[in-house]
Amino acid sequence: MELDLAVASEARRLRGGRFDWVVSNPPYQAAGRGGANRDEEAAVARHEVRLPLSRLVAELRRLLKPLGHAALVYPSARAGELLHLAAQAGLSPRVLRFVHPKADEPATRVLVLLQKGGAPGRLEVQWPLIERHKDGRSTEELLRIVEY
Repeated sequence: MELDLAVASEARRLRGGRFDWVVSNPPYQAAGRGGANRDEEAAVARHEVRLPLSRLVAELRRLLKPLGHAALVYPSARAGELLHLAAQAGLSPRVLRFVHPKADEPATRVLVLLQKGGAPGRLEVQWPLIERHKDGRSTEELLRIVEY
């Protein structure tokens, strides 16, 4: 099932507490941060124009069954904000994996697995995912992940 949580009428169609898994690639930039997009569709996809992080986290909590999981990709620079809001909503981080463009560059994104409820403190921080070799070729691991 695919829907836009930013559209209230779509979100209300779903009864809460019934999903084992929710996967999201939400907007990365807070409204008013970063360059503005003139194209409305691009602005909505990249900035929290219609779906602020706090509302996304609240929707994840509402939609998940007890012990259900949410998987997200998010900017590493905003990982603290995401984890703080998730903890306030009763969503515990279970797995973090930082994604680096190259081995000698800082992480730009983080893969996050959250769980609704459950015992606190069981966080696994995995090895970094490196996207590209120094020469720009995709790493073997990235190719295995994105292979269809």
